[in-house]
Amino acid sequence: CRSVPLPLRLCAPLRARAGKLLAFLLISAENTNESPENFLRLVQAFAYQSQTALENAFLIQELIGSEAKFTDLYENAPDMYQTLNAAGLVVACNRTQEKILGIPKKEIIDRPFADWVHTDSKAAWDEHVRQVSRSAEESSCPVRLVLAGGTVMDADAHSRRVVSREGGVLIRSVLRDVTENKKLEQQLLQSQKMESIGTLAAGVAH
Repeated sequence: CRSVPLPLRLCAPLRARAGKLLAFLLISAENTNESPENFLRLVQAFAYQSQTALENAFLIQELIGSEAKFTDLYENAPDMYQTLNAAGLVVACNRTQEKILGIPKKEIIDRPFADWVHTDSKAAWDEHVRQVSRSAEESSCPVRLVLAGGTVMDADAHSRRVVSREGGVLIRSVLRDVTENKKLEQQLLQSQKMESIGTLAAGVAH
């Protein structure tokens, strides 16, 4: 007796290694002479390949999303982020630094960051860069910056040495605007000075 081809249908869940359901695989074979056992083995092999490809696609999508979030956090952070080479030239910086300095990023890159350091802070900044380039420890330094238009900004710099893939020395710095804090400190000191003078004058009068 001659066997009659049968339609075969199968639904298989595709899951990630962690058990998360990714999709369902639906397969239908019409008028096939394959036995159900052979058909099941073929489906299992195809399902495994499909599951691996789909999981990799999801992982790549998540990675792209993570990189986009990291880039957004870096570019729009409230502080200035920059990377200097051993010579003190800016090799990378975030959009915040571009906005604060008032200069397009393309004009910041490959220039010495010392170009924006106030003359009062140049010696301290140069020593800060030398110290960081020689040590694996993070170092801090107050620095005054001259912005576009001549405005002066007080900043706190926190820097650390890193090694590039090529083996060169890089310096990564985070600079925070503390201008308003400095103004408040000066106002407080002035107020305390006036209070002391008033107290002294009252003591003399008595």
